[in-house]
Amino acid sequence: MSVRPFVLAALLAAGFAGATQAAPVAPTSYDEPNGSGVASSGSWNYWDVTYSGVGSTTTDGAGLVGGLGKLTDGVIATDNWYNVSNNAGTGPHVGWRKETTPALAIQFFFTGSPLITSISIYADNSGAGGVAAPAFVSIDGTLYAGPATIDGLQDVITISGLSLTGDEHTIGFTYRDPYPWVFVSEITFDGMSVRPIPEPMSLTLLGAGLAALGLIRRR
Repeated sequence: MSVRPFVLAALLAAGFAGATQAAPVAPTSYDEPNGSGVASSGSWNYWDVTYSGVGSTTTDGAGLVGGLGKLTDGVIATDNWYNVSNNAGTGPHVGWRKETTPALAIQFFFTGSPLITSISIYADNSGAGGVAAPAFVSIDGTLYAGPATIDGLQDVITISGLSLTGDEHTIGFTYRDPYPWVFVSEITFDGMSVRPIPEPMSLTLLGAGLAALGLIRRR
């Protein structure tokens, strides 16, 4: 009896479950200062009201820790802030004002140590009401330029060619003078997610595959 090549390949592949594969990389949580609103001279409230961690989601600039919210919910704004915001703070954007949050940085946490090659930030670049995309984005302390001009749209700032590893990364924003507001609806990460280490059954299958290979050679 012979071992068919495709069966052998399946056995060998099962043993290498620890390989990597290209995929979106989802954070497990992020820490941030809550968005601002009416208390910070806004027209409405731009809080991260769906945030699942610790902290007041209805207080301007409050520290939010250990959860997920609007910035990772998959909802990307398609209209400018003044058409989608409200007093309840349930619009798609989280908006920060320079006077309330002068040092604007968000710390993202990940399982394991994925390789992150690209980060995309979806920002309001309307120029209306003092809202503009950030002048610069910092990633773990390295500065990258934001959009060159204000175009009145919802813009995506994609920073590619990265090679970030580790289980936490900090993204910061520099306000674009003289605009005191930054509004962001989503932040996404792409790269290589590390798959789980082989379980005992996978190792057994790997051994079986190697044994089958030896049997074929002997025959």
